[in-house]
Amino acid sequence: MSEKSWVPKGYSVVEMALPDVMAQAIGEGNALVWKKPAKGEDYIDISIEFCPVIVPTTPPAPQYREPTQADAGRMVEVSDYGNRWEAYQLLAVLPQHIRYRIAVDSGEGIAMLWKYARIKIEESK
Repeated sequence: MSEKSWVPKGYSVVEMALPDVMAQAIGEGNALVWKKPAKGEDYIDISIEFCPVIVPTTPPAPQYREPTQADAGRMVEVSDYGNRWEAYQLLAVLPQHIRYRIAVDSGEGIAMLWKYARIKIEESK
């Protein structure tokens, strides 16, 4: 059994099927928990409690895609090593056989070439 952060100390989580009426009585976002039997006891304490279920969440990691020539004019993130990314406006994506094939506008009238580029995929609402 995996430990659940919302379960009070000394209590256990047991998955079980419940009649729909009982599940509705517990309510969405709550869990039915009961205390572990004390040493020497071989039954479950009937003093049942409802505990709100707090599930920690982390935001999903951003997803990226590689830009294409159709993305010219959009902002992209570029890097030569894939660990430090900088944002620039995409001018062109050169053919695959060219090592530094991502051309961006430096903002000072100079085109710069980079090895890697990515565009963040925006979640559709």
